[in-house]
Amino acid sequence: MYLSVTPSTASMATTLPEAWTSHYRDSGYEQIDPFLSYCCATLTPIGTGSDYCPDYDYLSGRQQQLIHEAAEFG
Repeated sequence: MYLSVTPSTASMATTLPEAWTSHYRDSGYEQIDPFLSYCCATLTPIGTGSDYCPDYDYLSGRQQQLIHEAAEFG
C-alpha cells in the first residue's frame, strides 16, 4: 500500500480488493484510520489487526469497527 497524505487530500495505491477500497472511501475511513494516526507516527513495530484491538484502549469504537471490517475483507 502506498499513501500520499496532505492536510487537504489523501490518495492510496494498493493491491487491496476494490470492494474494500470502495467501502473504505464510502465510509470516510480515511478520516479516522488509526493506521494513519498511530502506525505512521513511529518507527517502532506496532501489532495491527483485529486481534490487537484489546491492546489499544485509545481506539474509538468506529476505529475498532474499521479494523474488524478490514479483517472480514481479508
